[in-house]
Amino acid sequence: MKQEDMEALMARIDHLCEKLPNVDDINYFQAMERLLRNYRRIEGILADEEAYMEISIPQRSKSIVRMQSGGERGGLEEAAAELERKKREEYRKTSLEFDRLKRVVERFEDKKEFEVIRLCYFGDGGRACKIEEAAREMGVNEKTVSRWRNNLINDMA
Repeated sequence: MKQEDMEALMARIDHLCEKLPNVDDINYFQAMERLLRNYRRIEGILADEEAYMEISIPQRSKSIVRMQSGGERGGLEEAAAELERKKREEYRKTSLEFDRLKRVVERFEDKKEFEVIRLCYFGDGGRACKIEEAAREMGVNEKTVSRWRNNLINDMA
């Protein structure tokens, strides 16, 4: 994934997760690990555009009026329409960025080592597991699992 793509994706994901890191100091390994940890959650959020539109749209008092340029008074309906337009644009951009992440993940799915990512981050089978559990399940030692995980995450980042 290109550096500028990673930065754009991190900005979108941070907005969804409500955690805003200092983008000047991105550790790409940690950023990719964070994306993988939140992959299923984000996938679920983006699965239904209408449900996404309902997330954090504040309800305003009917008496609130917005001033527009030129001194005209804009009603609540206009403000709500503008908010909905911005929210749909945010959904579109976030969805595009998530599609980039999906393509990166898909490039590594055929590797045998990817099972570590499936087990430790995606929680296939119900929940994400720790390296020790992944090692037991895969029949290899913990150092091997840790090395595979680190190599894959570095390659993805």
